Amino acid sequence: MLTVKCAVTALFLGGGEDKIVAFYRDITERKKFEIELQEQKALLQNITDNLFEVVALTDRNGTKSVLKFELSTW
Repeated sequence: MLTVKCAVTALFLGGGEDKIVAFYRDITERKKFEIELQEQKALLQNITDNLFEVVALTDRNGTKSVLKFELSTW
């Protein structure tokens, strides 16, 4: 399947010379990667939603982001 982005504009040149111009861009690969990213995000969210512990994310600078914090009751 081919996915394209289309931009259309009218050129009013007068004297019966009006034209329509269309630009098409193949965005198939971009859409494929967007879908894969959404699937990965959904999987990660599902995993973190079903954990009973603390989940934290640290970047290379040491900045921490808590994704989930839940205390288990035993």
